[in-house]
Amino acid sequence: MALVSTVTDRFPFPRDGKNVNLLVIRLNTWNRYYEFVVFAKAKYEEINPEFIAFMRKEMERIKALPSGSRTLTQEDQEARELTKLYSNQLAFYIESFHVFASILLDRIADTICFYFKLGDKMTHDKLGKRLDHDPKMVKVPGIESLVKDARVLQKKVVAYRNRKITHLDNPRYMFGTSWVGDQSFVSAGIMEPKGDDSFPSTESIPEMFALIDTYAAQAFTLLADNVDKSILV
Repeated sequence: MALVSTVTDRFPFPRDGKNVNLLVIRLNTWNRYYEFVVFAKAKYEEINPEFIAFMRKEMERIKALPSGSRTLTQEDQEARELTKLYSNQLAFYIESFHVFASILLDRIADTICFYFKLGDKMTHDKLGKRLDHDPKMVKVPGIESLVKDARVLQKKVVAYRNRKITHLDNPRYMFGTSWVGDQSFVSAGIMEPKGDDSFPSTESIPEMFALIDTYAAQAFTLLADNVDKSILV
């Protein structure tokens, strides 16, 4: 999504004025974090197949070893180091994806509220409620779908970033890297599990990126199609 490059084509307004400049600044910041998300996804996709191929080969190697205790060999030590390296690299890019995607969603929310004169300094987690409770916004075409998708992303991306990365809602979590099929995940075990404990895991990075990409394009179209309701007029 070449966001900022399409501004002059989609927005029929003069190229001067304070509000125009403030909008362009917001759109540039929006695009900046979009590119960070793209980069995190690309690095994940680069390392992910290598990790899965290595782990499958390593599991076959371990299965072929004789049972019982033994001294670790040089090959064992090297395999441990590679496992740790791959796991940490993948976890870094998966968690970076969540962090920068959450920032991107905040920037989109702030741009929407500035644009429609609903105030500024808005965050993604407050966007749905703000739009739902504004009489003029509930009638804008596309708002209902946008709010619905925003709530999905709140659950899948922002809540995970808030509760499992920047803050831990359970100090007994022990995080590691796992894989299912052709995708890898950051997943958690838990020390001394109790009946109400959950075992959280990230979701598929390609699938989450597709949701974010669609949402960002949808939000941009909402702005472009409603200039007459905006702060620019």
